[in-house]
Amino acid sequence: MPGTVELPLLPEEAITLGPRLAVVETPEALIFMNASGPLMSCAHGDAAAKRFIGAVVMAQGLAKGEDLADVLGVHRSTLFRNQKLYREGGLEAIRDGRGHG
Repeated sequence: MPGTVELPLLPEEAITLGPRLAVVETPEALIFMNASGPLMSCAHGDAAAKRFIGAVVMAQGLAKGEDLADVLGVHRSTLFRNQKLYREGGLEAIRDGRGHG
């Protein structure tokens, strides 16, 4: 249609992790978003936030483990371990990265 302008739903630098999730990396943080805008973010050095975000994203099926592991800078098996801890004990179970017991 003449005169129609398409507006980008995500910033050009966004890395698509799945059909409903993308991430933008800034010098300070990772910003997870969808077409509606930012959903959550974490500082590069915030290991506890990365464990929580990884577990939630995996539990909701928003990204593949390999793609998310690359973005978070962790091994894929770490994501699956944290997802299991999160399902079994919530945020408290993954706060220190070791779970309970």
